[in-house]
Amino acid sequence: MLRTLSLLAFLLFSSLSFGQGFRVKSFKLSKSDDLAAISPRTDKNGRTCGLVKVSAEIDDLEFIGAVGKVTRSLDEYWVYLSDGAESITIMRPHYLPTIVRFGDYGTGSIMTKTTYVMELKESDLNMEKCGVMIHVLPASAQVKIDGVMLKANPEGDYQLMLPKGNHTCEFSAYGCRDASRTVVTGSGAQRMELELESILAELTINSQTEGAELLINDEMKGTSNWTGKLLPGEYKVEHRMKGYLPASQTITLAEKETRTLDLGALDHIRGSFAVTTVPAGCLLWLDDEGSGKAPCDVSGVIFGRHILVAEVDSCGLKRRVEMPVKVEEVGSQEVTIRVATDQELEQHREALEVFCRGFVLDTKGMSASGYYPQPAAKAPYDSIMDRMDVLDSSFFVHKVFFPEYEADAIISPNQCIGENLFKFYTYVDINDDEPLKLKSNPKYFYIKQPDKALRVAGKMGKQLSRHEMAWVANAFYRNGNYEQSIQWFRRWFEQGQAQGDEEDYYAGRCYLCWGDAYKHLGQSTDAREWLDRAIAILEKTEKKPAQLKKFRQIAKEN
Repeated sequence: MLRTLSLLAFLLFSSLSFGQGFRVKSFKLSKSDDLAAISPRTDKNGRTCGLVKVSAEIDDLEFIGAVGKVTRSLDEYWVYLSDGAESITIMRPHYLPTIVRFGDYGTGSIMTKTTYVMELKESDLNMEKCGVMIHVLPASAQVKIDGVMLKANPEGDYQLMLPKGNHTCEFSAYGCRDASRTVVTGSGAQRMELELESILAELTINSQTEGAELLINDEMKGTSNWTGKLLPGEYKVEHRMKGYLPASQTITLAEKETRTLDLGALDHIRGSFAVTTVPAGCLLWLDDEGSGKAPCDVSGVIFGRHILVAEVDSCGLKRRVEMPVKVEEVGSQEVTIRVATDQELEQHREALEVFCRGFVLDTKGMSASGYYPQPAAKAPYDSIMDRMDVLDSSFFVHKVFFPEYEADAIISPNQCIGENLFKFYTYVDINDDEPLKLKSNPKYFYIKQPDKALRVAGKMGKQLSRHEMAWVANAFYRNGNYEQSIQWFRRWFEQGQAQGDEEDYYAGRCYLCWGDAYKHLGQSTDAREWLDRAIAILEKTEKKPAQLKKFRQIAKEN
């Protein structure tokens, strides 16, 4: 293929009519021409250029080093050069470049806003020239003839005229061995074909850490795997990735060597935490894995974000606190988690003692009366209720009994404190004779805390029954929180529909409160719907005429 292309290029070259070269006849300052000042041009550094007017009856000239576009007017080329330029290179197809040094003509360098005149003349006809064609691979190779660098050709083809005699051709390219050849001109056109010898080594790099960056002499090459060609020599090969310790190797590649380098796997960056807690002795978890009891060191933690949890379970206080922690580098970090103060622990210890004195329960779990404070215990129970409004009352939802107390001091092993407290906070007698006029009745002092009841239910993971939903709805209603009351009445109603429960006297009373809640919110249409449904049920289920009359009056007032 190379020889075919070379032959075609040679045939084309042989058909050309090679003209003569040129020489510089004169170069001088033009004292009367101020075009450089009248029509200035600046270089990339912002300096005003000088102007060289090149007079020549020669086509296809190129000027290397010119600032901006070279223009031609009749037989003149207008070439702007930077202030201080000492030479210019003139190119003509098929000829070696000509370097004009201004010092050879009495001008040291070009001055700003100054015009010069250069006159070119065709070479003498008696100077014998010979055509030379060169084809080189790779096409990017640099070519010098007698020390003069030729303008690069993207195909690697060079066609030029040379004087008769011996000429030295030098070739160089990245990754190839330099070469030098001699061409002898004088007996017709000459051609030269040359493919430079590659000396590149081929290197393949593999990292067992997926996504790791691969670098050679600190230059990014790819991720995970890379194959490429390199010059012979010594290289630092590195792989790295965020969250891992970087690793590197130094290798030496010989000419034309083929090598595969396995870098292995990177090690995680691991740090540790020296954890203390307030109070001391809290149990610790890191990302849901048990890590001991504080104070302690949690070691071997990999790079990144984690959740550290500390839990205290003392004096009736069971509390967990989460803290985000982060490992960014190798080493130990000090972490302190405040879970509870000594004052809180003391308050809970006292509250627990009051709780134990306030409840006298049946050890066999048979007596329902044991769920509620005995008359003699009302004062201490009032005290603990006030205190629980401030304290974290999580010990209420412990199942069975506290290990530090006897069972008969707290509750039967088969009963649950949280269940009893939920009933205590929510219980409303929805069958009371005057359901719409009890808001200020002292009898309901302890039953107007539905929000606390729901928190207790949440802590104990309790699933509310339909009857308990009615308790909550009525408790919100009694507190005047009508919007939440309506939400819970709706949940109670939807569950009844799903279960296929029949509407009874109990449902009629709930509808009555539900409709009244709508009335307080000014939603008269909804209020009328549920009040009418309530009376329709109560007229079928209420056995006492006086009570039914009262219900009708309540519905009418609404």
